[in-house]
Amino acid sequence: MSILRNIIVKPNKERTLNAMECYVDSSIYHEVSNRYDEILPQVMKAIEPIIAYQLNENNNKERLGNIFNYCTSLVSIVVTLGHKVCELSSEAMENDHYLEGFMIDAILDDLTFSLENKAYETIKLDFEKRGLHLTRRLYPGDGEIPLEYQEILLKEVDPQQQLNMCVTTGFMLNPAKALSFVCGVNEEILPSDIDSGHNCIECQHAMKCKWRNKSIELTVIDDKNHYKIPVYCHTNLLDILSENNILIPSPCGGNGTCGKCTIKLIKGRLTPSDIDLTFFTQNQIKEGYRLACGAVIEESCTVELINPYDQMDVLEDYDRELILPKVLRESSDSREDKSNLGIAIDIGTTTIAIQLIYLKTGEILNSYSCLNSQSKYGADVISRIQNANSGYLTELSVLIKKDILKGIEELLQNEESEKVRHITIVGNTTMFHLLLGLSCDTLGIFPFEPVTVELMEYDFQQLLGTNLLHCDVTLLPGISTFVGADIISGIYYSDLNKQESISLFIDIGTNGEMAIGNHHKIIASATAAGPAFEGGNISSGVGSVPGAIRNIKYTHPYFNFGTIADDPPIGLCGSGILDFMAEGLNHGWIDSTGALQAPFDGDEVCIGGDTITVTQKDIREIQLAKAAIRAGIESLIKEYECCYDDIQHVFLAGGFGVNLNVDSAVKIGLIPKALQNRIKSIGNSALGGAVKYLLDHKGKENTLKIVSHTRSIVLSDIHGFNELFMEQMFFDQE
Repeated sequence: MSILRNIIVKPNKERTLNAMECYVDSSIYHEVSNRYDEILPQVMKAIEPIIAYQLNENNNKERLGNIFNYCTSLVSIVVTLGHKVCELSSEAMENDHYLEGFMIDAILDDLTFSLENKAYETIKLDFEKRGLHLTRRLYPGDGEIPLEYQEILLKEVDPQQQLNMCVTTGFMLNPAKALSFVCGVNEEILPSDIDSGHNCIECQHAMKCKWRNKSIELTVIDDKNHYKIPVYCHTNLLDILSENNILIPSPCGGNGTCGKCTIKLIKGRLTPSDIDLTFFTQNQIKEGYRLACGAVIEESCTVELINPYDQMDVLEDYDRELILPKVLRESSDSREDKSNLGIAIDIGTTTIAIQLIYLKTGEILNSYSCLNSQSKYGADVISRIQNANSGYLTELSVLIKKDILKGIEELLQNEESEKVRHITIVGNTTMFHLLLGLSCDTLGIFPFEPVTVELMEYDFQQLLGTNLLHCDVTLLPGISTFVGADIISGIYYSDLNKQESISLFIDIGTNGEMAIGNHHKIIASATAAGPAFEGGNISSGVGSVPGAIRNIKYTHPYFNFGTIADDPPIGLCGSGILDFMAEGLNHGWIDSTGALQAPFDGDEVCIGGDTITVTQKDIREIQLAKAAIRAGIESLIKEYECCYDDIQHVFLAGGFGVNLNVDSAVKIGLIPKALQNRIKSIGNSALGGAVKYLLDHKGKENTLKIVSHTRSIVLSDIHGFNELFMEQMFFDQE
């Protein structure tokens, strides 16, 4: 056995940081880079690099099969960084220094790979002096030789156990920062066996290895942008887009069931998947249409986004007159320093809205909005919970934190970060669990218990892991899994809790949040409306993007419609879907059961050309969403023991509430006709409540008082709810 000690190995900083998914354009790059510089010296001091190898006759032809069977000898090679280094990362983790622990581990991985390459080059030169050549490397567990071969290699290299190494029952080397491999040795070697370095494209671990080399380029184009992205071969296109914050609709979470993540291949090759064959005609496939969730990058190519999410209109508006005069009148003098700025954040399941507020006047200095990057894991909270419970909780938490940090950086481009004194965050209970990295195990199963719904106060760095700002962050309280901080914020914003008369609060979104009450008591709940009213699960449904059909009128035999930004039509958004249903009921081609009738008594209705259609299945999705919302309203009224006449105000919140045609909503039975003239659209009430909390020196007291006066109910627990839900599936001619 030959043993080489005191080997000099050089670390690669950029490779290590990239393996940690920390890139130069990242908001935390400089912080992590500085931490790397601080940690590296102690790591380099602890390593004890060793290269050990042994030349043997090629007696293992049966184990290696036909690989290297012409070679007279094999060389078994083991490299290790020693035992001391493993203690560094373990100690950091045990002391809850997770960033330090992860970084030490990444540095050691980088050094191990560097040592392996140095070993190969050193041994190669050694044998070349003897007139021999080395083949390419084979690694135990690489698909060509089994992982169990690791034990054979170690015994061949170190039969006397001079290295103080062993193989675990799982055939892993101990200490962990070690590698073994084998090469053929011969006077002449085949061209196919010449070692040209590790080939990430051919490696079977290509899909999950964080150390892969990016060897091909993906070009992505849309109406506004042109991206060039170095990517790995055999990588899923939807994953690439999501990782680079290029979001496209994927309400099914990339499971291949919604058909919304359409792209068009402009140049290169994307082999059509089985999913493509389901959703596209042969002509469309020839034209380059693919679903991103089924597309695997095999070579450099160019794709065009058909329905980019970055054009989606995210609601940031709310009725400022509901909060500003009174709140500012009650504000304490401590809020009146001109340097005082606050940030309000609304984390929605679909979108995120952030505003920078001047605390003295309530003036909005800047706004930012984006799609929630977690949408790659599904359009609704159930999908997010399922993914969190399937091992993706950390990634979901990282995604939302990145969205927030990017938004804050955009807001503060022209402001000094030191001026920010306070941040308030609102969102539903699931979004808060994902932000905080809390277990979601009990959110989706009975009895639906959250880890916490308390009002929470953090230091900025403690919550978001960076010192970008030095201020306090408040997460507003919720009540239950179904009644989160977004509903409490909406109640607080609307002053529903301060009125003598009874008011109804409705946010018609994916989760269908609602509350009823006055200053005496409040009852709140949420219903699983699903994403149909936001364009999800609808064959031609889209978000509120340019080209989305937002209103429809039917004049036999034509559909007349208007689109957002007057762009050419690309699909229907929520308000357009509502109008379509109302027109069908008005003209009789949708009956009370939701079935299509003449002249559209087939399976679909073409609205714009051959591509924008509404199918019978789409109508069923809308019926389910409508029934969930209306059954929720009726159940709340029943539980409150009041009637329509007792309700003086209906506060309609959210983007869908702002844009819907109330007549259409009443026509399909989404909202009771008796309440039609009492509706007031109040915009993004969750964000409005977050801003109000910033301005109100009694915000904590007031929101906690709402919590104490509000009772959360589970609608399915109410006697008769299921029957009511089924009843509301039908369309009455109100």
